[in-house]
This record gives sequence, C-alpha cells and structure tokens, in this order.
Amino acid sequence: MPSFTTPTSTFKHHIPDLLSPALHKGSCGRIGILGGSPAYTGAPYYAGISALKFGADLTYIFTAQEACVAIKSYSPELMVVPVYSQSQIDVSLDASSMVDAVTKVFPRLHGLLIGPGLGRHPCILNAVKEILQCARKTTELIVVLDADALFLLQNKESLAIVQNNPRVILTPNIVEYKRLRWTVLDVCGGHTGHTATGQHASGSPKDVEQVAKILGGVTIVLKGKHDVVSNGTVTLVCTETGGQKRSGGQGDVLAGTIVTACSWTRSSIASLPHAAVSACTVVKRAARQAFNTEFRAMTAPDVIARIGASFQSVYPSLLSHQPSPLVLPPMDSVASVVKFFNNQCGRVSTMEAFKGAAMLIGGGMTTAITVELLSQIDAASCGVWLTFWQVLGIAITASRSQLSSFDRTSRDNTKQQDATQNNKMFIPRKIPLLTHGTSAALVGVAMIASNSAIAFQIPLPLHILLKSASLPAAAAASYLSGRLTLDGPTIGAISSVTVGALVATVGGVPSASSLQRSTSISTFIGTLLATSSVFASAALGAFQDSAFETWGKHWREALFYSHALTLPAFLIFWKQLYQIGTRWMKPNGTSLKLWVLLLSNIACVNIAMSGIYKVTNETSSLSCTIAVTVRKFLSLLLSVALFNRGSFGRLQWIGTIGVFGGSTFWTLLRGHRERRRRRRRTSVKERVAEIEKRK
Repeated sequence: MPSFTTPTSTFKHHIPDLLSPALHKGSCGRIGILGGSPAYTGAPYYAGISALKFGADLTYIFTAQEACVAIKSYSPELMVVPVYSQSQIDVSLDASSMVDAVTKVFPRLHGLLIGPGLGRHPCILNAVKEILQCARKTTELIVVLDADALFLLQNKESLAIVQNNPRVILTPNIVEYKRLRWTVLDVCGGHTGHTATGQHASGSPKDVEQVAKILGGVTIVLKGKHDVVSNGTVTLVCTETGGQKRSGGQGDVLAGTIVTACSWTRSSIASLPHAAVSACTVVKRAARQAFNTEFRAMTAPDVIARIGASFQSVYPSLLSHQPSPLVLPPMDSVASVVKFFNNQCGRVSTMEAFKGAAMLIGGGMTTAITVELLSQIDAASCGVWLTFWQVLGIAITASRSQLSSFDRTSRDNTKQQDATQNNKMFIPRKIPLLTHGTSAALVGVAMIASNSAIAFQIPLPLHILLKSASLPAAAAASYLSGRLTLDGPTIGAISSVTVGALVATVGGVPSASSLQRSTSISTFIGTLLATSSVFASAALGAFQDSAFETWGKHWREALFYSHALTLPAFLIFWKQLYQIGTRWMKPNGTSLKLWVLLLSNIACVNIAMSGIYKVTNETSSLSCTIAVTVRKFLSLLLSVALFNRGSFGRLQWIGTIGVFGGSTFWTLLRGHRERRRRRRRTSVKERVAEIEKRK
C-alpha cells in the first residue's frame, strides 16, 4: 500500500551541510542539463536555475550553439556549453560530436537531466540514446528524463536503454505517462489484467508502482495534483497543496530540483523515491506561496524565487541562528523557569516535550497507585487481564487521530478528504504496517511481562528496583544502534540516575520481609518477567528511534497501531480472560471496586503512554527513558508513603539527589551540545561571509 507522506527524514540525512568547512565548490552537486534548442531557450534555464536555488553548486547547460547567447543572457550563474549546431545537423544529419561533447563531462557530474526544451529532431533523439547508453555504464550518475526525452521511450529498443537501471528517474505528466504506460505494457508484455489502451491509464499509486516494477526499478514521478513517486518497491504520494495556476515552466522547475535532490542520494539508490517526493513538496509549497502573492500573475520565475524559503520551511532545522547568551533569570515563577529551559536547552526543552514529560510522570505515578491497589485485592488480575484492558483502552483513545472522520492533523485536510472520498475508515499511513507490527510485538511483550510480574506478587519497590535497569539498557540499545556516543558526561548522567534509583529502592525495602519473599519461586518468576520487560522496552525504544528517523516522527499513528495490532495476540489467553471476567461480573462490593480501579488505571495508562510517545517524538527514546526513571522513583516514594513499603531515610535522600541531579544534568548537557553545534555552524557561516566580503 502506498504511503501518503510529506518529506521523510530518510532524505534529510542526505542533504549536504552547507556550513561544513569540509565542503568545497561542487560538493553540493554538479548538475548537467541536456536541453534547449533555437526554439526553446527558457526550459533549460528554468531547470538549471532551479537546481542552483535548491542547493546545487554548479550547473552545466548542454545545448545548441544557436541557443547559447540567449540562455547566457538569462543568468551568469549557468555554465552554457554548446554541444551541437542545429544548422549543421539539418545538413549533415549527424550528431556524433554531440555525444562526445556530453559524455566527456560525465566524470565531473553527479546528476544529468535530459529533456527540457530539447525538441524532437530525429538526429538529436538518436544522439540522446547513445548518451543514455554511455550514462548506463557509469557507477553513480543519476539520470532524469523529462519532457521531450520521454518521447524517446516509444519502442522496445528505447525502453531497453533505461530498463533495469535504478539510477534513472522519469518525470511524466499524465499525458506522457499514458503514452509511457501503453508502451511498457505493449512492449514488455504486461497487458495481462489491464486495459488494452493507454488512454484509460488511471495514474493511481498502484498503477504507477506496477509500471515502475515492470521497468525493473526505474523511479517514476507522475506529476499531478498529488505527485505519485514509485520505483516498484517504495511508493509515495506527495499530498502538499500547490499553486492554483498551471503556468508554463513549472515542470522544468520541478525537474531541476528532482535531479539535484536525487544526486544527493546517489550513494543510496533506495532513497531516490524519498528524495523525489521531497523535491515535489518543496516546489509545490513554493508554487502555493507564489500564487498566494501573485494570484493570476504567477509565472515560473515567481516559483523559482521562493524555492529557498520553501526548502527552509520544509527542513527548518538545517540552518540555525546564533543562540542567545546564557543569562540566569530570576527563578521566581514557574513561567520564568520554563522560559529559561526553553532558551538554554533547545529542542529537548520545548513546551511539547515538557507537556509530554508531565503526562508521563503524572499518569505513570497514578497508574502505579491503581496497580498496587488492584494487586492487594486480586493479584491474579494484574497480568494478562489488566494488560488487555490497558491496550484496548489506548487503542480506542488513539484511534480518534487515525479515523478519517476525525483527522485534524493535516493543515489543508488533504489526507482527510482523500480518505473520505475513497470511503476509507482510516487515513493513509505514513509508516509501513510491518514496522507497526514489530512495535506491537515489543509493546505486547513489555506490557504483559511488566504486569505479570506484579501478578506474581513481587514487592513494588523490588519491581521498581528491577525496572531502574531500563535506563542503562536503553543506553546500551542506543549505543549498539549507533545513535548514542558514550562519552564521560553521558555515562555520568546515566549512572547518576540509575545508581540514585537503586540506592533509594534498596534503602526503602524492609529487609526481613524482602528476604523472606525473595526466596519464593513466584518472586523468582516475577523477577524474570520484570527483567524481560526491561529488555523489551529498551529494544522498543531503539526500534522506534530508527522508525521515526526513516519515516518521520508520527507518534499518534505509532501509538494507535502499536497497540491495536497487539490485541489479536490476546486470543491466546482467551480462557484466562474469560475466567477472570466471569469472576469480576459477580455482583458484590469487591467487584464494583475492581471495575472502578480498572477504569482509573486505563485512564492513567492512556495519559502516561501518550506522554511517552510525545516525549520520544520531541526528543529521543533515551531522554524518554530518563523521564520514565524519574517517574518510577516518584512512584517508589508514593509506595513508601501510602502503602507502608519501608521508610524514607538517609539513603532515600541520597537517591533523590542522584535521580534529580542526573536528570537535570542530562537535560542541560543536551542543551549545551545543541548550542555548541549552533555556534560552530554560525562561526563557519560568519567566516564564509567574511571571505566573500574580502573577495
């Protein structure tokens, strides 16, 4: 099923850091454009200047000698190279010199765009075929075919040049796509199950995916209201709203940005669809901004002028401004403290992250209270029965954000309208179902193991003691997945929180009763289950970090599917669920108290899980684990105060200092590193500006 998406972080990792001192002229893209003719000089200019505006360093225009002067007069930034003479070709009908002139520049190029303003002279098209054959032999050259170059793909010989070449991108409009589809199905024998004429090509995501698959991995970008991008394996749909006027030249603008974006991902062919859909989004947003300003007067240059601002709005974190100096304000109110953390801790301390942490800690503490009360009345219900209702409650609550009739997450409601028009219950997913299924399996193991540990009646402080290991486990998972560098300050912050929780827990457990209960088999099994929950939670955090990096941070979708897909697994425990349900349905005072506690627990778990996913979305799974550790520590204090689970003495005070000191240090450490990174980028930017000024 295609993924309806905005630009993903998969492409973001390939965008060059423009302020890196290691870059030199040409590092951000050397783009060649083969196009233009005496009759059409604007198209190659639009494509070339768009490539530069999108971020390329150098652009070469390979064109007819008669068109060079006109194109050069448009902009001095384009390097215009005459590769053939239209008048000589009309006489000699030989364009072999054109092939030599273009192919000898291949070693310098990262991407080659063929087609804008090229014309359909037979000799020129034959020369293009030879150029494509030479390009196929290169190792990393990205080739984009647009406009008149697509006219080449009319027979088996022409299709063979691009077929099974994953470095080729085709950018047809709907008319060109119908012609391409007809040729592919006719030549490659793909008519089975399809209409016998290209006039009825639907252009749906599935249709584009099938044509791309027949072509052997060639990426197709079908331009339209919603651009469809597919290489036969990955299918994406750009739902960004564009401008309302379809002025000439916008296709050339898009082609120039696509070849630049795809040239950045030339070392990762699997990322080409993500690069193409990101370019589509940037151009559509630029077109919308241009139309909102110019209205009917909008033309292609208006769109080109807004590509830079549009790119920055799509990827706002790539360039940072000089942070304000560290000034300690008077901490006389909650607002001043929040403002201080917002100024000094960067993205980690945004209001959304604070809100998520508050939901996590508040919901988690009240959840611990309700679980403790349930275990005192009916310990057997704290295992699968409690987990089933928690998962069901979270799935029902989270489903509201995924139902098409309730979706309010899209700025222009495009996704909602599409789902409604297609009579779909849920809005299109942005993350593959297999990824959600893996998360659901880890969620199920973590929740069932954690609640079952309580069912085996291990003391709550011992439970918290074991779960305190979740922080080093999460750090280890992040380190093994390459998302964390374990330097001295990082290890110090993690150790402070972990040791603090351990000290406070050990000091709060009554030694006699604890030793007596710890020798029982049930406590051993409960301890084993709690340990399994720790490792499952750590694996879940690392996996979600990886999924969010690949598909974007869509925490509401992840919250719903990771719990909804867990529900079928409870069919394995149907007999146990039936027995406990039958016992709870007996009319008595205890039953009523149990249902009240269960409903309270479900509400608290909903709040806590929403907070966990929100914090992970705003920061990382490791930062979320630190917040969870703080929550567990506070739950221990509640256990001591409300349920007489030990005393609060000197060790508890030492543990308190360790937990809160380590958590605060971790927050400020991430903020300090973010500010240092911004200062380094700003310093490089200032040096570059100074050098340019001297020149």
